Amino acid sequence: IREHLLFKADIQGLVGQLLEQIRSEDTSGKTIVFVGVHCRRTDYEAQLQRYGASNASLVDHQFFDKAFQIYRSKYNSPSSHVMFLCVSDDVLWMKENLSGHKDVYFGDNFSQGKVDDDDLPGFDLCLLAACDR
Repeated sequence: IREHLLFKADIQGLVGQLLEQIRSEDTSGKTIVFVGVHCRRTDYEAQLQRYGASNASLVDHQFFDKAFQIYRSKYNSPSSHVMFLCVSDDVLWMKENLSGHKDVYFGDNFSQGKVDDDDLPGFDLCLLAACDR
């Protein structure tokens, strides 16, 4: 299966460039712990309504704020710090709600104009797979 489920070489290259760009712009001298964040919103909301999941709802920005703080407390240290790499099917919502964090990056900012629409899910998945956590 691993031989058949491979990311395209150009997608892997772009993800590698993104990680290297983040590392090169970081002046802390610390090891970066990349944490992948995926937020599925557009079709998930419809699924919740369709199947009557009345007790379930989409998470809000407070969910992510708390999750980010958990990872920061675990991985930020004198020798390392966390960087969150976010992808979503609702990039606008993610940017509106999570861009206030200085350690949050959006895959969309790097993939725009570099990745065909058909390859965006592959780019997102490849980016998440490249993360440490």
